[in-house]
Amino acid sequence: MTTKPLKIWGVQWALSHPSLSTRRQRCCTRDARATPLLKASQLCSWNGAEQATRSTARFPLWTRGRGTHRVTSRGAFRQHQATLAHASNEKEAKKSKMRGEASSLMQSITSARSMKEIARVVQAGSASDHLNQRHVSAALHRTAKLWKQKERKAGTSARDDALRCYGPLIEERLQLFNPRELANIMWAVAALQHHPGDSLLNSLARQVEASVALFNSQELANVLWALAKLRRRPADEVMRQYQAAVHTQLGAFRPQELANTLWAFATWYKQYGCAPDKKMLAAVEKEARDRVVGFKAQELSSVLWAFAVLRCKPRQATLEAMMGAVRENIERFSSQGLANVLWAFAKLGERPERLLLQDLEGAIHAKLETFSPQGLANTLWAFATLEHLPSQKLLAAMESRLTLLPCRDFNSQNIANVLWAFSTLKHIPRRETMRTLEGFVQAKLGGFSPQGLSMTLRAVGVLGHAPEMEVLRAIEAEIRGRIASFNSQDLSNTLWAFAALGHAPQADTLSALEEAVRTRLAEFSPEGLASTLWAFAKLGHEPSSDTLQAVEAAVQAALGRFGPQSLANTAWAFAKLRHRPRTQLLLEVEDAVLARVDAFTEQGLSNMLWAFGELDHRPKEELVRTMTAAASADPASLRAQGLSQILWGWAVLNHTLDDGLLWSMEREVRTKLKQFPAQGLSRTIWAFAVLDHCPDLKTLRSMETAVRGQLEFFTPTELIEVLWALAILDHRPEPALLCGIEDELRVKLEAFNPHELASALWAFAALHHRPEPILLGALEAELRERAEALRPREVSNVVWAFGLLNHHPEQRTLDTLEGEIEAKWERLTPKMLARTLWGFAVLQHEPARISAGVTLMSEGFLRELSCEGLHHQLFATHLVAESQEWSFRLPPDVAEVAMESWKETARLPASTEFREEVYGELLSMGYAVEVDKRTSDGIFVLGIWIDLWGGIAIELDGPECFATNSVEAAPSVPSVHLGDAQLRKWLLANRGLQVVDIPFFEWDALRTREGRRRYLDDKITVRDMNG
Repeated sequence: MTTKPLKIWGVQWALSHPSLSTRRQRCCTRDARATPLLKASQLCSWNGAEQATRSTARFPLWTRGRGTHRVTSRGAFRQHQATLAHASNEKEAKKSKMRGEASSLMQSITSARSMKEIARVVQAGSASDHLNQRHVSAALHRTAKLWKQKERKAGTSARDDALRCYGPLIEERLQLFNPRELANIMWAVAALQHHPGDSLLNSLARQVEASVALFNSQELANVLWALAKLRRRPADEVMRQYQAAVHTQLGAFRPQELANTLWAFATWYKQYGCAPDKKMLAAVEKEARDRVVGFKAQELSSVLWAFAVLRCKPRQATLEAMMGAVRENIERFSSQGLANVLWAFAKLGERPERLLLQDLEGAIHAKLETFSPQGLANTLWAFATLEHLPSQKLLAAMESRLTLLPCRDFNSQNIANVLWAFSTLKHIPRRETMRTLEGFVQAKLGGFSPQGLSMTLRAVGVLGHAPEMEVLRAIEAEIRGRIASFNSQDLSNTLWAFAALGHAPQADTLSALEEAVRTRLAEFSPEGLASTLWAFAKLGHEPSSDTLQAVEAAVQAALGRFGPQSLANTAWAFAKLRHRPRTQLLLEVEDAVLARVDAFTEQGLSNMLWAFGELDHRPKEELVRTMTAAASADPASLRAQGLSQILWGWAVLNHTLDDGLLWSMEREVRTKLKQFPAQGLSRTIWAFAVLDHCPDLKTLRSMETAVRGQLEFFTPTELIEVLWALAILDHRPEPALLCGIEDELRVKLEAFNPHELASALWAFAALHHRPEPILLGALEAELRERAEALRPREVSNVVWAFGLLNHHPEQRTLDTLEGEIEAKWERLTPKMLARTLWGFAVLQHEPARISAGVTLMSEGFLRELSCEGLHHQLFATHLVAESQEWSFRLPPDVAEVAMESWKETARLPASTEFREEVYGELLSMGYAVEVDKRTSDGIFVLGIWIDLWGGIAIELDGPECFATNSVEAAPSVPSVHLGDAQLRKWLLANRGLQVVDIPFFEWDALRTREGRRRYLDDKITVRDMNG
């Protein structure tokens, strides 16, 4: 390399001169362990050597002038010699004085105790022309040392004032600095964190580049560290020169120099992506491993941090050696060093052994008060990445430290990392901590990257923290404004978080998110697709058909890479969005589930069963059996949601189950009832009903209590499911529950569709519960107005329910219902027709428009009615029609069959204590009493008959004869007879019998024999008077 010669006091000194270069290289090795600071003795020695070199390079003074003087005589020569000696003495005296003054100036610089004092010394030296390049280098170096040691607290303004004079001094002497002086200047400028200006920095960098081959190991390390610290990016060619120089002198590097050099290359890589040579890194790693015992704590943390930043994982032997050194020096690490070590291990994917992690925990706890926001964030991030849960004591202490640090010291990435770490560690911070972090997020919102925003939002969702609406709205607005820069992962995280937080974004935000999803569908991972679909479903946002079809195509294309959880979430989301994918995709999903069924969780399988049922897709029997076996293998491991979904799925798929399995599921349901939400309760009860499994009374009572406690949270559909299921199970709940459901119906009546209203009325009737008149009237009005929307079965059920509840609607309501039956005639089944006719019979309403149709119908159809087991209702209707002379008549042969069936199945009154007591009292009062007497036509069996005034039928009305409608009234004081009991009394009276009602609750209230006799006498006397 050829270097331009430098002029020193008019003398040319070629740095590239072979002899000088050789001497310099020898000095490099000899001075390898020299300190960065130039001591006064060294500077003087360097000064004397240079003066000697300079004096020998000059021509003697007497050779100057016009020419060469002739020596003509010995005397003249001696005189001339004396003159020269005198001149030489004067010159040496002058030089000695100058050396003394330079030495004194250097002494003043090295003994100064403050930056200001150094600045005054430098300014005084500059004014007296005694200041040279060595003084400038030493002064700047001393200033940096004082700044680092004790004057940092004085602030940057004091530092800048002290450094104001150095710029011109360096510029003036730039060509005079030797390699060590240049290295010291660069180190000092970087250590002072003071940018000297682009012009001066560029000049210094050029001098460094020209001198790179002359630096010894210490100087090279200091220069590289300083350039990286000053964010000075070397050109590629220069970078190669630096790496070559490092490689050449690697054996001379001390641990600190090795650490600083590696740190510099890592910083350049982090800032500019300048990747160092792999061979050089391998050599550095080997050197570090061989000399790791000599590394101090700071050097260890720097080396590990650098390897992590460079994404260069050292060999296992190197890592183990460094882990051992970390343990040896654990108490000597600073807070930043501890954070960097832990962060580096996490970044390198190397989990330290348990004992080292425990030691690190202890050291972190001991120095926690000195941790910066960056250190805290990195430490938490590292614990989470290493999947190491620190002690609760340490986590609590870190939380406290977080709340004490000012918001201004955090950047957005710190905040995002802290929240992500808490969520990954599944550590729920205190409410105070979350509120503090929430404030930090709001304050730094503009500084978050798209990834940071989405990651922060997701972490908050995972932690179950509900931010203030103001904060959520601000985050939403920030997302909406920057959505174009979100990648697929950011989009899925954002949507998932909104769904998990239960926060429904504004319509324009959801539309923008949907558009962004559709645009980037090709970039989504299977997990991202599943998460995005799940979020749309959870938020109740139904994407456009174009978006759903595009998502469906993306799912089908990537189905082979879907994991069990993603398959379950995707199927669940399609079902929740009521979007039925193409049959081909559903069949492929079946195959994917069957191939991985062992990898599914019970919750995942329950989601799949529920989704298949909701999508009205019946999977192959093999898959249903396999899923059933896997899902129910351990019922105790199922959560409440899983239990309800599995049961519901079995019910919808009409899957036949073993009774033992259903009893096991029932036990788990009873155990976990407190965890069931309203929807889970309604679907579980509904599933038991559909599966024809009646739980034991203890379970049913427990479920009643659970339903009653959450009534206000049930949707109209869920309320109807509960009512319907209880009716199907033939379980009469406590009146308090039914009255509570009444209240919810009354409040939410407009939210019910006509099908739900018809089901509610039918269920109340089946449960023998008569709603309050105000609700019955409201139900009647709603059903009359919306009767056209009712299905044939629902119209039939409404007429039957009005009849059984003994509620007589307005005539216009009856006419409307009759008209609907006539309009839907062709879709009526025998059972529907029989129930409808029976209801009209109880209500004493002649269905003229359909009676004629019944008469004209084929005998085969009417026989089918009897075969359905509906002969009681059919024959009762026939009796009413006959008595009222309606146009409706059964064909004679059908009527005969129905009558015989009625007679054969007519239930004999049970011999109860109630009947025995009444019968005994009547006998003792002298009445001619007969029990179980049939009427003359043999159609009715009378429990107690008195041969008096043409015959008195004593009707003992037990609880089954009444409908209840309030907690106060039931069961002790029922109020209204059910329709079938009322119809029997009417038919008996129509046959000329005197009917005496004895309700059970009136009889039970009589405590004495005399009271009971008086009661019976009054009843019979009143009947006689009425007759």
